[in-house]
Amino acid sequence: MAKYHKGDRVRTISRRYLDRTHATNEAADAGRFTTSPPMMPGPHRNRTPVRVINRSGATRSRWSVMRVTGMAIDPSQNEDSAARQPVLEVELQSSSNTQGVPVVLWEPLQDDQIGEATISGITPVLCEDVGPSAEFLIPVDGQESADASDSGPMQVIWSPELAADPRPPAIVHLGSVPGAGESEWFYQFELTADPSATEGTADITDGAGNAIGSATVYDPRSIFFDVLLSGDGGYCIKSGGKYYAVNANCPAGS
Repeated sequence: MAKYHKGDRVRTISRRYLDRTHATNEAADAGRFTTSPPMMPGPHRNRTPVRVINRSGATRSRWSVMRVTGMAIDPSQNEDSAARQPVLEVELQSSSNTQGVPVVLWEPLQDDQIGEATISGITPVLCEDVGPSAEFLIPVDGQESADASDSGPMQVIWSPELAADPRPPAIVHLGSVPGAGESEWFYQFELTADPSATEGTADITDGAGNAIGSATVYDPRSIFFDVLLSGDGGYCIKSGGKYYAVNANCPAGS
């Protein structure tokens, strides 16, 4: 019977490794290997998931769009728990809640139950009467589905034909574009007082005509505000939390 000495196992494994490496190189030289398909994205690679609790008063469908109304755990009362296990309270959009961050549910969610949602990234979303030409979607008061708009927090990647039955969800990019910081969206403004050369107070509305509220609109190079007066308006974008005028109906002859 053959005797095995210390080190024999190491030499055997090394030999097998070299044999496999040699065979692999031969196969590659013979052209028998092809490029492997890229790894498919996992469920979280293209989006940011969050935990939410449904405060809308009813069960909500998968892919429903809702808005954040607060934190289930108040950070001012329990900072550590709020940081370790953040749960966002969400409801359907309403006239009193048009500024909450939008999220899309990734599972059916009963009232007062906790589930998963997407707060940014690529996600399906329920939509109504939205055709392939839609560019943006916005939440609708009292509805689980989103509607088309000239601007908004959801940029359409794909949307179904209007006649599709059953109607599949649209595919959108929710929130800011990765790496670009805050998204820049078009809004409309109407000055509520005569502006200075570089800034003025105005009422802001989104592309669908929904009131955003009063805010300062800036014109750093005095392109528009040196001729505009109270009641005049135009278009602006939001960047870095501030509104900047980009177009305006200037008075004739100005």
